[in-house]
Amino acid sequence: MILKNLTLEELSASAGLSKTYISAIINGRIVAPDETVQKINAALEIQQEPGCQIGQVQ
Repeated sequence: MILKNLTLEELSASAGLSKTYISAIINGRIVAPDETVQKINAALEIQQEPGCQIGQVQ
């Protein structure tokens, strides 16, 4: 978010997710399902590497 110069509110609106939900993901209170991660990636204009699974450490 910081590198894209977005506020939590702007990311929330762009991803179609609540600020509370995104905050919980950022702070590690919940693990987001793949669909949610894809929405956040799209809002941040980030492409997921092919074959990379969510939560996978490379």
